[in-house]
Amino acid sequence: MKNKDLAIKGFNAGYLIEKFNPNLSASLSKGIKENDNPYVLGFLLGRIKLVRELEKGKFQELNVKSKTSENKLDELDLD
Repeated sequence: MKNKDLAIKGFNAGYLIEKFNPNLSASLSKGIKENDNPYVLGFLLGRIKLVRELEKGKFQELNVKSKTSENKLDELDLD
């Protein structure tokens, strides 16, 4: 199997395991010693990708809540 194919399989595995069992994903990542294996690199990148997506989603949700609160404050007549 080519390195690119191994990296893709690892990425998909890392992404899915992080999504459905983050504790297992964290344990597996801590146990990884060999970083030059394409599958392992893909696994780590897949895990990181999902974590970033989740963080981005939380940030966007907070931003929407903040704007909603600002709009409610603007509607109040404080004069």
